[in-house]
Amino acid sequence: MSYGRTTSVVEWMPVSVYPVAPCPERSDHSISAADLEPPPNDPDFVLLAARTLDEDVRIRRTSYQRVAGIPVLFEEWVWDGILARSAIFLRRDVGSWSDQQLIAFLRNQAGIDVGDQVAISRKAGNHIFVNYQFQPQVL
Repeated sequence: MSYGRTTSVVEWMPVSVYPVAPCPERSDHSISAADLEPPPNDPDFVLLAARTLDEDVRIRRTSYQRVAGIPVLFEEWVWDGILARSAIFLRRDVGSWSDQQLIAFLRNQAGIDVGDQVAISRKAGNHIFVNYQFQPQVL
């Protein structure tokens, strides 16, 4: 399977693509969904930003990127004492891919070590979530 050219490892941006100070009212320096803004003038990234986000999930870092031409939203988040990361795709781009193909894409094209524990969510809607690198949150 070929995905196009290889891109480098994810370069995290502190809160969206624009540097923003951590929210002082939150001890975990997270941001709310309302604070996340996609890069302007990119309809793919606007669609990625419209994903559902549980109220108790706190986003710590996010980065909008194209990997081998496919738009991806990378996030680091905290939920219920768990720190993890997600790669969020638009269903129209990767909806026909198997779980193994999604994981291989992240490893081979984005240069991400997803680890052994990967949770893929294909709920109804426009997004597919690949969650990985689960670990206890260190306070």
